[in-house]
Amino acid sequence: MRKIIIAEKAIAAKRISDILSSGKAKQEKFSKKFSAYKWDGFVTVPLSGHIVQADFPKEYSSWSKNKVKDLLKADIIQKVSMPGIAKYLEKVGKNADEVIIATDNDREGELIGREGLEFVKAKNPKVKVRRALFSAITEEDIREAFKNLKKLDDDLADSAEARRDIDLLWGAALTRLVSALGHRFGNSYLSVGRVQTPVLKMIVDRAKQRQRFKPEKYWELKAKLFKKKVFEAEHKGVFKDGKKVKKILSKNIKKMTVKSFKVSQRKVPRPAPFNTTAFLRTCHNEFGYSPANSMRIAEHLYIRGFISYPRTSNTVYPKSLNLQKILSKLSRQYEHAKDFIGKDLSPSRGSKKTTDHPPIHPVGLPKKIGSQEKKVYELIVKRFFATLSEDGLEKRTRIEFDAKGHEFVSNGMIITKKGWMKYYDFYKPKEFALPELLEGDKVDVKKLWSDEKETQPPKRYGASTLLKIMDEKNLGTKSTRHSILQKIVYRGYVEPKTFEPNNIGFALIHVLKKNCEDITNPHMTSELESEMEKIAGGKRSKDYVINHSKKGLLIAINKLESKEKVVSKELREALKEDLIICPCPKCGVGNMRVIRSRRTGKRFCGCSNYPKCSNGWPLPQKGGLYVTDKLCKDCGVKIVEIRYGRRPWRFCPNINCPGKKDKKT
Repeated sequence: MRKIIIAEKAIAAKRISDILSSGKAKQEKFSKKFSAYKWDGFVTVPLSGHIVQADFPKEYSSWSKNKVKDLLKADIIQKVSMPGIAKYLEKVGKNADEVIIATDNDREGELIGREGLEFVKAKNPKVKVRRALFSAITEEDIREAFKNLKKLDDDLADSAEARRDIDLLWGAALTRLVSALGHRFGNSYLSVGRVQTPVLKMIVDRAKQRQRFKPEKYWELKAKLFKKKVFEAEHKGVFKDGKKVKKILSKNIKKMTVKSFKVSQRKVPRPAPFNTTAFLRTCHNEFGYSPANSMRIAEHLYIRGFISYPRTSNTVYPKSLNLQKILSKLSRQYEHAKDFIGKDLSPSRGSKKTTDHPPIHPVGLPKKIGSQEKKVYELIVKRFFATLSEDGLEKRTRIEFDAKGHEFVSNGMIITKKGWMKYYDFYKPKEFALPELLEGDKVDVKKLWSDEKETQPPKRYGASTLLKIMDEKNLGTKSTRHSILQKIVYRGYVEPKTFEPNNIGFALIHVLKKNCEDITNPHMTSELESEMEKIAGGKRSKDYVINHSKKGLLIAINKLESKEKVVSKELREALKEDLIICPCPKCGVGNMRVIRSRRTGKRFCGCSNYPKCSNGWPLPQKGGLYVTDKLCKDCGVKIVEIRYGRRPWRFCPNINCPGKKDKKT
């Protein structure tokens, strides 16, 4: 009997094979990059994520020859992106009795597994198919999953396929149309997407709120007091009139009288277990890691058997999760684990109880891992301990004072019971103990002063806040949100660290919102996500949802095409400034800007005063090109950024820059 196990990645294939074969599996290399693992009639074949890619037929590849609406009529085809893996699956599948899908346990994993299965079925259509479902790649989880094999969930795979096809349709059609209207081709095309564009709109709207914000002055009145110890108090409420503050300061207040002294106890609740959104937000807030980088680290820890599956909506540990076994394993390396062993545990619960994977938690002990991986792993361990611990307690003290008819207040807080805070040192409350006072006590005023301040604009949206809002508005999924944010950055619409939108981001949203608001509306995107949930539940067919989505897309295309001249003009005018690098240093009349040659299709930096001025600088041809707001420290020209590969490359385009001459010498 010959059984084929299909795993999602190479490292997962090796671990699964080692566990099931008790280390007897032999490696068989079948391509330059990939190896299968064989033992006792089994063969584990690793995929590399999706081994086929959805695309339009070749005849639709030309942007100039095809109308955008033609894409809606085209049949979406699947192109083999990993031919070596596909051929090997066909080869070993000929004589297989059974295929066991052991890809990640989510809708994307279901689709990836089914894609691999199709190559086996092409040569062996009657092969038996079963599914191994697990949330961690540990010996216990893998053996349990293979003892209790399930059916492949075609509804779940269909929902992933529907999302993939809809995203392709919306992205390809709108990107082609908007890029053509804006005359942005090649690597400088304007990317528009079903989810990314509503998210970009939220970023731009917040930036506009900040720009419109008009600060107002106000004054805070503060005092340094003494009674048994030095402490501070503030005037109740702020002042909008500085003259009133001066009047109070002129009273020369030397004493204050205690009006009330109140002490209260407050519970400090334990944090909820990590789901994907909370995990990514915490990594960003604590370590400054981008969501994409945090997910990459988490996936690596998962595949190596150190943490549970990192893509989950769940914030409640299931009853089936053996917490004591996990604690016993952790106790070999963490003394804190012993605090919980043998106790009747009642873990904290978040608001989301789902039937997918359990919350993110540790499952194994790593020996040698990188510094970033270690930080993330330690975070997950500490969060796990915190969720099993008790709530904390804090003592709050509030003292109200009278100062010649003016009310001041002082607030203090100390932790009286650490509880979960003993284990989760990322929570660091500011403690300050106030003296014990009685009503009517007099305190000395050591100093009385005012601080002049200004009201602040609403905070810009960072990656952490955006992940939270996307979750609340049902934009994207727990598996895609980090990559959507990465794409917005990669396309040059926002600054990488601050998510501050640049000229392109502002221009694109301004024109789309004005002429076809549906494209930027998160409500429509959220509705489509709900429809795809119905596919997963067997309540909708994949074709129904895709066709329904096409109708909405057609309406959006018609709106833009009906205003073609207006939209084109507005886009080009709005984007023109984004291509200007600096005033021409040769003629002093025109501007040096990014230009694409009509004859060769190549881009370069040329003077807008051409043909009177022929000044030109060469530019790299590969990758997306963006003119940043940063200036070269040597010549003052705007820095250009090329995004090609993993890391962006920034440089000064001025061929006569003094800094370049210095480097040569």
